[in-house]
Amino acid sequence: MKEIGGYFELELNQAEEYHPKALRLNSGRNALLYLLQKEPYQKIMLPYYICNSVIKTIKKAGLKYEFYHIDENLLPKITPADLSAKEALLFVNYFGLINPQKIQKRAYKNIIADYSQAFYAKPSENASTFYSSRKFFGVPDGAYLYTKDHKKTNLNEDVSFKRYQHLLIRLEKKAIEGFKEFKKNEKRIEKLPLRYMSNSTQKILSNIHYEKTKKIREDNFLYLHQYLNKINELKFDKINGPMIYPLLVDKKGLRSYLKDEYIYTATYWEEVLKNRGVSQFEKYLAEKLVALPIDQRYTIHDMKRIIACLKKGLI
Repeated sequence: MKEIGGYFELELNQAEEYHPKALRLNSGRNALLYLLQKEPYQKIMLPYYICNSVIKTIKKAGLKYEFYHIDENLLPKITPADLSAKEALLFVNYFGLINPQKIQKRAYKNIIADYSQAFYAKPSENASTFYSSRKFFGVPDGAYLYTKDHKKTNLNEDVSFKRYQHLLIRLEKKAIEGFKEFKKNEKRIEKLPLRYMSNSTQKILSNIHYEKTKKIREDNFLYLHQYLNKINELKFDKINGPMIYPLLVDKKGLRSYLKDEYIYTATYWEEVLKNRGVSQFEKYLAEKLVALPIDQRYTIHDMKRIIACLKKGLI
């Protein structure tokens, strides 16, 4: 029976999520696993420039895989004719900056759209699409999946309360003080069994002002871009609530310099360098791309500080 009385939980409103019609799962890699277990694919084509967690998930699903290269626009260097009827192409919308129409025009038969870096992008037409929540918002886990088969499987609902410590530390202290807990949580995510999204994660995701956060990201991105577009080796034709500002420039030690200035940038992905088949461009991305933070926690004043630091260390 429903409990009446007792102590209070966190005070959260029940509004609407950004992806209310999607299947709610507990992590991006488990959203991919769910899909791979549902679809009759025998082999997955995936980019060399990819996180190891994707490869581990494909192995867990017991499927074969093969790598393909991407071009300087971060698009697949593979044609629909290269895929058989039982092979799927894993397309990554890198940093939320790829125009999905460019992929749709190619008419691939089987597409799995990895939008873990593109939370605000609409699901791809004629494709299964999955998103990761914690790459964009302060939640410990959670993912969304759009697929042809929306019939729910018999899964348990996840419970997340033991995975909030790094978020609470970050709320009250500096990032460096909660970083160890953050890394521990990343390890926990790797081992999560396939489950539905937890109630606490769903409620937090129902409390976010999505249009506001999207606009902040875009404004911050465009502010940086007006100063960096001439030196950035990556070019963009569309932005839609991007995850970060990816600055690609051949400057040794730039990430370390920014870290010393208390500007923290993620790395995507060092493990790529261990793959023997990786191209020079893909290796260059893994080594040189600097992911400048532009998310909803920051203002144009913060972007000015980033530019000022870059002027000392780069421009």
